[in-house]
This record gives sequence, C-alpha cells and structure tokens, in this order.
Amino acid sequence: MLFFKFHHAFLLSFVLLFLVSCASTDKKIPAPLTQKQITAAFIKSLTQKINLNRNDEDAYFSRATLYYHQQHYKKAKADYLKATQLNHLFVNAYGMLGWILIKQGEFDKAEVYCRKAYNLDKFNSAWTLNLGHVAMLRGHTKTARKYYKRALLLISDQATFEAEVVADFDFFIKKGWKINVMREQRSWMIANFANKQQKNKLLSRRE
Repeated sequence: MLFFKFHHAFLLSFVLLFLVSCASTDKKIPAPLTQKQITAAFIKSLTQKINLNRNDEDAYFSRATLYYHQQHYKKAKADYLKATQLNHLFVNAYGMLGWILIKQGEFDKAEVYCRKAYNLDKFNSAWTLNLGHVAMLRGHTKTARKYYKRALLLISDQATFEAEVVADFDFFIKKGWKINVMREQRSWMIANFANKQQKNKLLSRRE
C-alpha cells in the first residue's frame, strides 16, 4: 500500500527531526534511536495530544498509521474509525480501514469502507485497486476487472505499480487466497501495465 508507505515515512522523519532538535541542547551525544523507539515516542506524543483534544482527527489518523506499521490492527482500526466519526469526509481513513479489513480477510466489511474511500476520491489508484481486490476476493471477477482497469489508468510509473499492484497480489497469494485466480490477475495486470507503458513511449517519441 503505497499511500501508507509515504505517510509513515513522513511521520518518522518528522519525529526524528524533533528528537534531534531536542537532543541538540544536551552536551551529551545521544545514542542512536531505533525505528521502534522513534515510533513509540511519536505514539506517546500523539496520545498526549489526543488527551488534550479528543476531536483531533489528524492525531487519531497519524496514531492509527503508526499502529498499522506495528501490526496492531485492532488499535489502528479503532483510531481510523474515530477519525471518520470526527470527519465524515476523511477519505484516507476510510481507505486504510478498508485495507486493514482486506488483510484480515473480512471482505464484506472491507467493501463498505473501500467504497466510501473510492466514492470520495475516484482518482486515487490505491482506493480504486482495493475495491477491485474486494470484488475479486468475493468472486466477482467482472466487477473486479472494471476497477483494475481503472486503477491501471491512474498509475503512471513502475515504482507505484510494483508497490501498489504487485505487492498486493503477492500478499494475497502468500495468504493462500484464491491462489490460481490471483496469479492470473497478477499476470494480467503486469501485462496490461507493460502494454500501456509501451504505448506511452511510442506516443512520446512521435511528439
């Protein structure tokens, strides 16, 4: 899930800069912090922020994302859900809720949040792709292909394709979910994306 990777990297960078700036006032050189320590420090800071303001939707969302990184999915879901309750248009919170439910195999519940995210932002490839995944995992191949085709139109570079599409199918296959179907869809997506990229190259050369 590419959206999460970028968001989490931003959060950790922010925390690291904050901790370094605090340490700069100390004469002693601090020991290097592990990513686990940095994450724990930021969760503590966000929890304090939430205790001061129970209506801080962004703090709930950020803490949920860190919980997600730690694979504390129950806590992550609770915070993402709270963020959506505070802001009914919080598309990324809906999207992440849907993705966690997909990972947990709760496809019917996942469809509700995936569709909310998609309806709020139909130009986000991750939320479009997730809606396709839900349909495919529930056995609705025709519907899934519709969203997969749309997702392909929204993805423009190889790195995003690998992080969003290939990684997702590899996860499903590893979980043992509809292995043959997922392998087929994975190959179909790779072939169609390669074909799209080739067409784009030809068009750019003509220009």
